Amino acid sequence: MIVRKAVRMAQHVGVPIIGIIENMSYFISPDTGKRHFIFGLSHADEVAKTADAPVLAMIPIDPDVSAFCDAGDVEKAHPPEIEKAIGEFIQSVSLHPAKSG
Repeated sequence: MIVRKAVRMAQHVGVPIIGIIENMSYFISPDTGKRHFIFGLSHADEVAKTADAPVLAMIPIDPDVSAFCDAGDVEKAHPPEIEKAIGEFIQSVSLHPAKSG
């Protein structure tokens, strides 16, 4: 609900929405590799439709990132999902320069 309100506000004031990145989307069990949707199933597609923007990434909960943050070393965290999200963002901006600027 909060994200949908933020999308509507951005649209109302004319702020372009480049894409949607869902953080803490799921947890990957380290022993099985199975995804667990701790906070329920994703609504990223619905938000993206409302925002008229693509889903750029769905980033999982990562205990290693939390540990780096707690230690004050967040710059050492390089989860592949975040690297992919950055790449998707750069590609989206380059494909839609009118939206980004």
